[in-house]
Formats: sequence, C-alpha cells, structure tokens
Amino acid sequence: MPTYEVSVIPTDMLWQPGKAAAAEAETCVREFYSGPGQWVEDVSVSFSDRIMVVQPGLNLSHITCPGCQGDIPVEWYWGFLARHGEEVDSLEVTAPCCGTNTALDALLYDVPVGYARFKIVTINPGRADELTAEELAVVADILGRPLRQIFGFW
Repeated sequence: MPTYEVSVIPTDMLWQPGKAAAAEAETCVREFYSGPGQWVEDVSVSFSDRIMVVQPGLNLSHITCPGCQGDIPVEWYWGFLARHGEEVDSLEVTAPCCGTNTALDALLYDVPVGYARFKIVTINPGRADELTAEELAVVADILGRPLRQIFGFW
C-alpha cells in the first residue's frame, strides 16, 4: 500500500521549538487530521542535531540547476541521499551538470522539498490533502514561527 506523508517544518531550517510547544503542535495536527469521519495512521515529531531532508518521494520528477539552468537528473538526488542519508551536516553540493558549487536548498525542484532540524510528520491522513492555511497558521502560532508543508508519496 502506498504511503502518503504531510510534513510540517519551520521556514528557518535550523530552528527548533521547545519540547512542550512541539508536543502541543503535534496534538493540534493530530486533531486536525482526526475530525469527524477522518482518521490518521500516525503523527509524530522529530528533532535532529543534523539537517533532515524532508523530501517529496515519488512526487519529485524534475530538478533544475541554479547555476546553468540545466537539468539535474532526479537519480543524482536519490544517489546523494543513498550515499549521505536523510540527515546531513551541510547542504553544500556540486551540481553534476556544470560543476557549480551550490546547496541542496538552492536547487530548483518541481515540487516542494524541505530541510529542517524539526518536523511534524503525518502518515496516511484520512483526508488526502495538506493542512489548510488556517490550520497551518494555528500550528505556527503554537510554535511561534512560520511553517511550510512538504508532501511525500512512496
């Protein structure tokens, strides 16, 4: 069975909330996805000392180099993750198309890809969509920081 994930991450990839705020935000997200007639497989919070790659899975189909505007094979990205893992110390990379020194978060992806040291992940929400802008704003208020969402499908 395919897995669908909605990850909520801060717009500042290095920022992390306190444990109490994270727990409150997790509960809030769980409630948003567990309303009448809805269900959710799991909601969890992750913290890391390293930068987590919050990827879109099979949704990713095209990457463009910010240096030469050339295509970067998606397989190169998956190979990078296979070699370095889903947590990295640095986002610095060399673009395979032209040798430009750049960063993973500077690459131009066709769908949102994120990098963070904190995330809230919802697995297989019963409603197959992201939090609404209003719901995301409530979670952002709890955490005290702007947030964004990454949608993954495997």
